[in-house]
Amino acid sequence: MVQSYPAVRTVANDLSNLTAMDKKQWEVNLTRGVTYRHGSNWHEDNVKNMKELLKDFKSKDVRIIIANFNQTVATHMFCNAAKEQIYGPRYQWIMLGYASESAWWNEKTDCSMQELIRAINGTLQTRIPNISMDDSDDRPNHVWDYIEHFSTLKTNYFDAYAYDTVWSLVHMYRSGILLNQTNIKTIVNNIDFIGATGKVRYLNGRRIGEILVEQYVACRMMNDDSCQIPCYENDNDCNLTVVKVFLAKNSAANDDLPSLYKLHSIMWHGSAPPRDRTNQTIVFEHIYPSVFISITICSGIGLIISISLFVFNIHFRLHRYIRMSSPLLNNIILGGCMLAYISTILMGINSSLFPNTAFTDMLMNIICA
Repeated sequence: MVQSYPAVRTVANDLSNLTAMDKKQWEVNLTRGVTYRHGSNWHEDNVKNMKELLKDFKSKDVRIIIANFNQTVATHMFCNAAKEQIYGPRYQWIMLGYASESAWWNEKTDCSMQELIRAINGTLQTRIPNISMDDSDDRPNHVWDYIEHFSTLKTNYFDAYAYDTVWSLVHMYRSGILLNQTNIKTIVNNIDFIGATGKVRYLNGRRIGEILVEQYVACRMMNDDSCQIPCYENDNDCNLTVVKVFLAKNSAANDDLPSLYKLHSIMWHGSAPPRDRTNQTIVFEHIYPSVFISITICSGIGLIISISLFVFNIHFRLHRYIRMSSPLLNNIILGGCMLAYISTILMGINSSLFPNTAFTDMLMNIICA
């Protein structure tokens, strides 16, 4: 039994105090993990864990999901996302891509292929290209020869990186002999040449290279085996194609930010990217002055009538007919009517009826209290 614990990282627009709230922007970075165990015996537990995770995202209004999991987990995750309706114009999935160009979504799940395609459609992924996409003329001839034969060879995805690693060792050896350097870290950081995978440089022992941003787009299969974009929700012959949208390459200096080159436009489910947070707008509402005046006049008339009847009831309380009509109960009813009319007038009073002064604030606090 193999256990894997892929982390699912999300950027959430949640307003509760989950991990670390940016009170100024009302945005929370929410990190969640899901436990996935390989094997048919763990299928129900895996489905339960994924559903709980996705329901947690929905309850916290997560819109943009940055996920890091293997291809098996990805297929089942998108299957559950299709069932929970966590896809479409309100959501954007972003994955750390795989070093493979195979159709990983063909793995068997509880969903149909069309359900999976609808859920994966529009997903962005980042990965390193298996060979450089830069057509630079500064490459040595031996690199051009390798690139020309690369497509005809049965290669592993990282063969071009292994090729550049060998040449990196050659540059290290040359630098150590010719420049008489003994600090390996300095020698590695000084490596700078154009190889099969682009410009080969290192920073603190890490390779600096190109990053490719791709998008899975649903397309409709045609009779000539081509895939035409787009494929709509009600189509039943959809497939997935991978569209390269951005290429990130490092600048001349190692410490500079990478440059982003646009290759194709991103396909959004709606007219624009989904919102990454819930915008809250405070709007003060009040009734129109004409409505307030009308209600005040009607309430005033009712208040005058109630006061008149109350005074009449007290003044003639010893009269035989008044005594027979339960004067105490009548007074209680009239008192309630007067309070109701007064509250109607007070409830209609708002700050827009007065000038904006400190006295107005104090008066409104007294009325609202």
